[in-house]
Amino acid sequence: MRPRRLCAGLASAVLAVSLLALGLVAGGPSASADSQPRRIVNGWLPYWSMTKALASVTQSGDLWAEGSPLWYQVTGATAIAPHTGAGDATVVDALRSRGIQLVPTVAESLNAAGMAALLGDPGQRAAHVQALVGLVTANGYDGVDLDYESMNFGGTATDKATVRSGFTALAGELGAALHALKDDVHPQGRLLSVSVGPRTKADDPNWSVHDYAGLAPSVDRFRVMAYNYHWGGGPPGPIAPVWWVDQVLAYAVTPTRRSPTGTAPPRGGPTRRPRRCARSTAPPGSGRAWTWLAARSRRRTSPTPRPKACGTSSGTTTRTRRRRR
Repeated sequence: MRPRRLCAGLASAVLAVSLLALGLVAGGPSASADSQPRRIVNGWLPYWSMTKALASVTQSGDLWAEGSPLWYQVTGATAIAPHTGAGDATVVDALRSRGIQLVPTVAESLNAAGMAALLGDPGQRAAHVQALVGLVTANGYDGVDLDYESMNFGGTATDKATVRSGFTALAGELGAALHALKDDVHPQGRLLSVSVGPRTKADDPNWSVHDYAGLAPSVDRFRVMAYNYHWGGGPPGPIAPVWWVDQVLAYAVTPTRRSPTGTAPPRGGPTRRPRRCARSTAPPGSGRAWTWLAARSRRRTSPTPRPKACGTSSGTTTRTRRRRR
């Protein structure tokens, strides 16, 4: 399993699971039957599809607590490059006018070796903290979401061990700096969110760079990307089988007991060409990504015919369905 983000088209929502009430919350106050809907959703807004993402959010704005546009990319300790539309006033105003906190997502482009050099050096790590704090204060953001995935790939086992401990240290130092930024609008300081890969146990080899127990005390939001059990570059299969998501959440709530934890369910997935028989010219595993809405629309207008049997083999098409809660 090699998890990668699937944010295609619409906003990717994170349903936050309260560890205290065991209900669906996003850190907001509880609601009674005659009050406003509870803000139970946090999520990402991809910059490459911002118009559709923003429309999706605003249509249910009373349920959203925090919005995280995918606006920035880290290329070095003090180098944070903006993506197209970063800081767009239209997006900022649309979210804030609906009471949605703006917590932009910062990703990184450095692999395990590159991030080991950055995170393992206290001086570079301190400079990185200051760069992230500067990004928040310069733009008046309500916090920041760290989506550091590239550091899970490449490098050596030693590099990944350095990344694991260094990222935990970064979270502690950045969390303290953000929480100190108190004002009338942010009496508790600014928020620190981290997006982490799915793990099912402490010694899970997948996403070992994300130390759940080490990160939890320092962060305000803990977003678990519970998808890509199967992914576009691997063999066909379910993206987020329920039994596996249950295992991921069962483990996540144990070391993160002090932090509001959310799970990011899949919104779309890969479709694959059915291999009808040996005469097929489509290479195994070929296909393209679809959002759930696009797949549903295509299914209604041009349903895919069932593949014909060819000897003892039959073709397989992976479908994506939205699971209602």
